[in-house]
Formats: sequence, C-alpha cells, structure tokens
Amino acid sequence: MANHTLLIARDGAERPIADSAAPIRHPDGRITGAVLVFRDQTEERRTLDRLQLAASVFENALNGVTITDREQRIIEVNPAFTRITGYSREEAIGQTPRLLSSGRQDADFYAALWSEIENTGQWHGEILNRHKNGEIFPEELSIVAVKDEEGMVTRYIGVFRDITQIKAQEAQLQHMAHYDPLTGLPNRALLADRMAVALAQAGRSGEKLAVCYLDLDGFKPVNDTWGHATGDRLLEEIAGRLREAVRGGDTVARLGGDEFVLLLANLAGVEECEISLARLLQTVARPIVIDGAALTVTASIGVTLFPGDGADADTLLRHADQAMYAAKEAGRNRYHLFDPRHDHAARERRKSLERLETALERNEFCLYYQPKVDMHAGTVIGAEALIRWRHPERGLVPPVEFLPLMEGSELEIRLGEWVIDQALSQMDAWRAAGLDLPVAVNIAPPHLARIDFA
Repeated sequence: MANHTLLIARDGAERPIADSAAPIRHPDGRITGAVLVFRDQTEERRTLDRLQLAASVFENALNGVTITDREQRIIEVNPAFTRITGYSREEAIGQTPRLLSSGRQDADFYAALWSEIENTGQWHGEILNRHKNGEIFPEELSIVAVKDEEGMVTRYIGVFRDITQIKAQEAQLQHMAHYDPLTGLPNRALLADRMAVALAQAGRSGEKLAVCYLDLDGFKPVNDTWGHATGDRLLEEIAGRLREAVRGGDTVARLGGDEFVLLLANLAGVEECEISLARLLQTVARPIVIDGAALTVTASIGVTLFPGDGADADTLLRHADQAMYAAKEAGRNRYHLFDPRHDHAARERRKSLERLETALERNEFCLYYQPKVDMHAGTVIGAEALIRWRHPERGLVPPVEFLPLMEGSELEIRLGEWVIDQALSQMDAWRAAGLDLPVAVNIAPPHLARIDFA
C-alpha cells in the first residue's frame, strides 16, 4: 500500500514523498513487524509541474502550434491552430502541413526552407497559407527540428500566427507614404519613382516621354467663394477626370494644392502628345456640378519632351513648370511646350514676380492721388489713384516698369485688391475730415472679370 504525503526536512523545506509499508509475518501468520519504504518525489513533482505548465501553455497560447513526426505527419495541434486555420484537431491529425498550402510559394521556396532547417535546425519567416474556407492569409511561422540524443530528428514543431492585420496596416502606411490622401493620386515621392522608371524606359526604347505640369486656372476663386470643402470635391473630380483621360501606362500625380504632374509615355512624336494635351484641356474645362452649383475651371499645362530635353528628372519638372507659366501668360486654358531659347527669359520673369510679391508683403507700394478738376467751376470733383513702387534702392518706380510684369498672374489680382482697399481707406479719411471726393482706380481686365469681384 502506497501513500503520498509531505515531510518536513531538517532544513525546514517540505518534500513530497511516497511511502509504502509491508508486514513482516511469523511462520504461524502473526505480524511481528513491518518494512517501511520512503521515496523522495521532489524531482518527479517538478517534472510533473513543468509538464502541466507546458500543457497549459500549449492549450492557451494565442499562436497556433503544430507538432509532426519525422515524416511530417501531424500528431498534435493546439486550439489556436483550429481558430486560425478553421481545421479541427480531428481533421488535422494524420495530415501533413501541406493541408494548408496556398500554392503561392514555389518549389524553390520550400527547398530553401528545408535546407535551412537541415543546416541550422530551424527556420523563421513569412508564408501564405490557405484557410479551410479557401481564403489566403499571411502568417509568421517558426519551425524547429527536435532531435534525440543521437542527433536524429524525431519531431518538428511549428509555431505560427495570422498577420493579416499587420499586413493591412503596413499596406495602409505604404499607401499613405506614396499617395495623396485627398485624391488618391501618386504624391511627389511616388512620382519620383515613376519618373525614374519612365526615363529609363524612354532611354531604351527611343520613344518620347512628355513631362506635363498642370495648374488649374480659377481654382482660388472657387475656394474663396464656395469654401474649402467644395474646393476639395472639385479637386477630387478633376483628379478622377485626369486619371480617366490618360492611358494605363501613364501617370497622374498631385503635388499639392491645384498642381498636378502627368507623365505621358511611349509617344511616337509631338503630334501624338498634342492630341493628348488637347483632350486633357477639354476634360478639365467641362463644368462640374457640386451641390447644385455649376463650377468651371480650366487648366494651363506646361510640357517638356524627353529625350529632346535631355535633362534629369528635377530639371525636366522645372522646365515643365516654366512652360506652364508661359501658358498662363499666353491667356490660360492652353498648353505650352518648353523652349530652351526662352528659358532664361522665363526664369527672369519669375524672379521679378517674386520680388514684386515681396514688395507687396513689405508694403513698398503707395498711391498718389491726381485731382480731377471741373475747369468751368474751378473746383476739384474727384481724384484718380496712381500706384508707385517705393523701391528701397531705386527710389520711386513708375508703374510702367512693374505692372506689365504682373499681367496674367495672381499677383496682378492681389495688387488690384490692395489698391481698392487703400483707396477706400483714403476716402474714409477724407470724409472724416469733411472732404467727400470719389476716387477712380485702375482695374486689370482679368480682375474685373472674376466672379468674386465686388
């Protein structure tokens, strides 16, 4: 008869023991004594505890666990295996892991996998497997070969987890890094990659690549009048139209604001490019109805052709940008092909516009008021506001030297608004002093034609 109990050792530690007793009998059958046997079960209990802990981990692990024999036949799986793959324990036992094969990895992949296990005893990586319902899912998998004392493989243990959510998050971050969040078009970073590929292909094929810089005409008034939400919806619509207007191998990217870049590849010549550009202008100019309001914008497109313009990617974009400004100066709603002969003049004009914009910000412009006199009555009946530029180095600059540089630009509109505001302020000041005089101001025709002019 065996009993299990705890003994207190001399050092005070509790020790589990198994004890058994056997009687010592006299020849006549009387019990004259007993033999007691004690066995220390400390190591056995520790081993049992470890086994129970391992079993608990196996049963409750979030990762799937598969155990196979040396022939790769499944001999045990845990509950997480069933949750992840859809296969029950009964369906998996006796099968091989090929039960989950998606067919997405080729023979070379598996040859490399087993070669690493043979050489190192383990493998870790990502693999695509198939759920019982047929869905393909990505998993992170570790395989370990279990060997006996003689170094022979007795088991394989595979531990895996479904990383579908991780892959979705990675794809989302990748998309955010390379695509414009408003329009879904490639952004500047992805455009750089696309340009590198397109330039290499054009260099090999000898066909032309058109780098087009597109800026919307009249977008700012839409934004100012109808609000940014309407402006965003208009940009989304324009982006969709541009995407539909180009071919599958072409690229439409948004740089920001109302600026887009298009890469038109595999062009046989300039004529084919011009046909595409005319189609783009017509596409953009069609009215867009948003919340019952019919909105119309147009496009100015600057174009440079590679390899005729044999510059690098950044310079090609700069040339297309300069050509776009030339299209705006020529009246907008048109395209302009980059001409290297006019490159210097275009850059000089841009520099002049930037300096004039700085002058407006620094309040370097001023108005002089020329009186209007009734010669019969000899009285002042009004005044005309005349603009001058108080240049910090050149002194007072007449309008003939700077107004022509602004023609057709947004700065021309901004300066016109400034002139109106200044003239109205001066009229208020005169009125407060008891002088009521009308003031005439000069308005540029494009400013006068704007729908928000008041």
